[in-house]
Amino acid sequence: MQVQTLKLHNIQCTTPASSHHLAETLSSMPNLTDLTLHGIEPKEEFYSTLKAKASSIQVQTLNLHRLQCPTSASSHHLGEALCCMPNLTDLTMNGWNFDEEFYSTLKAKASSIQVCVS
Repeated sequence: MQVQTLKLHNIQCTTPASSHHLAETLSSMPNLTDLTLHGIEPKEEFYSTLKAKASSIQVQTLNLHRLQCPTSASSHHLGEALCCMPNLTDLTMNGWNFDEEFYSTLKAKASSIQVCVS
C-alpha cells in the first residue's frame, strides 16, 4: 500500500505500547506526505518514538489539532521531532495548550526550523 495522505481523528492510544506502535507506523510509511492528527490522545511513548524516528519521516504537510501532551517530556519530544523532520514544509497546529518545555525546545532549535507554521 502506498498511502500518501492519512487523516486520523479521535484515536485513543490507551497503552504505552499502542502509542509507540502508532509512531512507528507513521514513521515507516515511505510515501506519506500529508498527515492530519486530530483529537489523538497518545501516551508519552508516542512523542519519544516520534522524536527518535523524526529524521526518517517523509511528511511534508502536518496538521495537528487538539492533541494532548501528557507530560513536559512529551512536549519536549514533540518540539524536537518537529525540528528534525527533514521534509516538513507546512505545519498547522491548533487547539493546543503547550507548556513551557515545548516553547523552550522550539526556541533552542529555531534556527533549524524550515517550515511555514500557521
